[in-house]
Amino acid sequence: MSTVTAREFTLTGSDKERGFFSRLGSGIIASRKRQADRAVAAYLMSLDDETLARLGYDRAEIEAQQPAGYPFY
Repeated sequence: MSTVTAREFTLTGSDKERGFFSRLGSGIIASRKRQADRAVAAYLMSLDDETLARLGYDRAEIEAQQPAGYPFY
């Protein structure tokens, strides 16, 4: 007589389950997104207050994002 045990295997998406290249790619994407957000915030800081208000932005909110732009210019 034999016994067979079956389990339901599901992925939870934790870092342990993801491979090296998947984690590397996610890290690169997150880094580039932060870089793009800083560049956009730096551009928005160059606009006058009237234009920012018309676009729906507040200068204090943009300054809180630390709009450094590109650090290696």
